[in-house]
Amino acid sequence: MNVDLVTESRVSDTSCRLGVAAGDPATLRMIRQTVSLNRGFSMIELDGLASILDPARYKDLDVVLFSLNVFLSFGRRQIAALEEIRKTTKVILMFREEELIEVLSFVDRCDGFLFTDRNLDRLVDIVDLTMHGYCLIPARLLPELVWKHIRLDLVSHLSSNERQVLSLLGSGMTNRSMSDQLGIPDSTVKNLVRSVLKKLHFRNRTEAGVFAMRQGLSA
Repeated sequence: MNVDLVTESRVSDTSCRLGVAAGDPATLRMIRQTVSLNRGFSMIELDGLASILDPARYKDLDVVLFSLNVFLSFGRRQIAALEEIRKTTKVILMFREEELIEVLSFVDRCDGFLFTDRNLDRLVDIVDLTMHGYCLIPARLLPELVWKHIRLDLVSHLSSNERQVLSLLGSGMTNRSMSDQLGIPDSTVKNLVRSVLKKLHFRNRTEAGVFAMRQGLSA
């Protein structure tokens, strides 16, 4: 990582109270340097889940930067706390380009994104845009993001049996297992799976299962 890049950052006129939960010392060091160059920016470092997810700590923060490894440590209770935090504070997720596939599960829980290995030197610009309601989405995320929202809309058009089958696909069930659980013939299950794949535009049952699991639709 080229720490010298931070000297090229734009000096912002925006006032921003920034919280940072970064597991990588090099990333944290570079963020400190960026903040030190911008008079309107102030920063606190967040460490430990109890501290990171205490809503009281966010009353005086405009933006918080989370590393992906912090997000990955969250359970259901922490995710619920994060939603409370987002009512008053913008959330930016930091990650490396190689971690892009893991970010898909968290797209709806963030207000902005920052590649730590590609555009950390543009931190000020990204924070500024996020504070004003804009979100720079990595181009490679767009196709997945668009399809995800289309499919979520289409789920409401599935029949009750089709939704059940989609849910069971998310649990990794075979047609035979679904047949036993739903009390319907194998042939009916096969037709329902085919219908779900067609209506939601999946290439195979694995894609459908991963989608159901990631969106919390699995049984």
